[in-house]
Amino acid sequence: MGVAMTIKLKSDGPIIFRQKRTGFNGSIFEIWKFRSMHAEKTDLDAAPQSARSDPQATRVERFIRRTSLDELPQIFNVLQGEMSAVGTRPHTLKTRADGQLVQDLLADYAASHRVKPGVSGWAQINGLRGELDLAEKLRPAGRAAIEHIEK
Repeated sequence: MGVAMTIKLKSDGPIIFRQKRTGFNGSIFEIWKFRSMHAEKTDLDAAPQSARSDPQATRVERFIRRTSLDELPQIFNVLQGEMSAVGTRPHTLKTRADGQLVQDLLADYAASHRVKPGVSGWAQINGLRGELDLAEKLRPAGRAAIEHIEK
């Protein structure tokens, strides 16, 4: 409740941000997050991705992103059955690394959709949060997630 009030008091626009993501078996769903960018600068396709020091974010919004408080509304995605608490992170439909779509960088990327996406997962636990600006960041997390699914 405090996060929502702070967002409303500190910036104009909606409190909740919704964005299309790829889910279980390649289905498309809308992920819920507390808005952490100026509303008028929102890019629903996430191209380019937001970065840790993104000038579009306010000081308060950078704090809620750094502490992952922006992800609390994803509990509604879990309750709706679109996500689980733990699983692979759902990327935006146009997420790129090194200028290429993530699904084009990993031959077995589709395997990550054999389970529901999660609020948290291998990448977050192992410090691979944030922007996927380089393919090297995608491959270890993707490979480990896929190996875990295949077990």
